[in-house]
Amino acid sequence: MPIIQGLMSLTAWITLTWVFIGLSIMAGMSFFLLGTIPAFIVCIDKFILQSPLVIKEVQQ
Repeated sequence: MPIIQGLMSLTAWITLTWVFIGLSIMAGMSFFLLGTIPAFIVCIDKFILQSPLVIKEVQQ
């Protein structure tokens, strides 16, 4: 897995986690924190699963 896709996935998930933390603090309801689980799944699907798992070698 290329490192770029992993870093993009991690960055998107951290950003979404802070959004859900802000929502839960503003609304005073901790169930908004359950949104971090689908956010994690979406970030993995969006960035990591679409990246190539095998690096193709250049033929000479």
